[in-house]
Amino acid sequence: MPLSLAHPRHEARLIHEAFIYRTDDEYAATLGPFLAEAVQAAHVAVAVTSPERIVLLREALGADQQGVSFHDAHDWYGRPGATL
Repeated sequence: MPLSLAHPRHEARLIHEAFIYRTDDEYAATLGPFLAEAVQAAHVAVAVTSPERIVLLREALGADQQGVSFHDAHDWYGRPGATL
């Protein structure tokens, strides 16, 4: 189950979701529906992961992949200051 991290006294502006998984199948089976729900609710959906897992997520999402912004984690997390 994803873990939501948001400050309780402030309106949630960015929610960082994290979960532990054992296999690529478990990864796609958990994140695919989670991201699809965000897309269908017209929320911003961002996936930062490896190129291989981006492929898995695109396959799991089908048409909903158009509503997700995918980023290669290697490029995204280059420097902490730039990432923030």
